[in-house]
Amino acid sequence: MLSNGSKTAGFIDVNGHVYTVYPGNYIGQNYGKIQSITEDLIVLTELVEDSSGNWIYRKAELSLSNNAENSSNDIGNASATNSN
Repeated sequence: MLSNGSKTAGFIDVNGHVYTVYPGNYIGQNYGKIQSITEDLIVLTELVEDSSGNWIYRKAELSLSNNAENSSNDIGNASATNSN
């Protein structure tokens, strides 16, 4: 995570490619919209189909880690970097 007071960014490593993401960006297979980025996680709202065939929003969290071995998600490895 990197913050300059008004903007907060997260960095996601997907197969060796690092992407900078911001609140409002979309990531993942379920139209995950980034709601917030903290030092520990990225909070998403995803649009998924429930068992009745209705489309619903659900909250999802992408844990940020400095160690790639701690990541077990489909998006890739996320890392946090402090700007201090």
